[in-house]
Amino acid sequence: MIGINTELRDMIISAFRYSLGRQTYITDETCSFIMKHPELINERVKCVMLKDLQELDSYYPSGGVDFYVFKGFEEWLVNLEVKD
Repeated sequence: MIGINTELRDMIISAFRYSLGRQTYITDETCSFIMKHPELINERVKCVMLKDLQELDSYYPSGGVDFYVFKGFEEWLVNLEVKD
């Protein structure tokens, strides 16, 4: 089993950033995976993702399915209580 450390959390951020702006299955897959594993999120990861989500409109200017996937994820993330 892989331990949860800074390296793994950086990989989660990387996967999240890769999925931003995509219009494929990966957007939902990435958000769903992260939501199934909230233990991966600490305050730093949460802040980075929320900051990236502030630019969501520039990735999806006309909305669309993937835009709403990320809006749902953003709502989940805002309400997530993290433990460091």
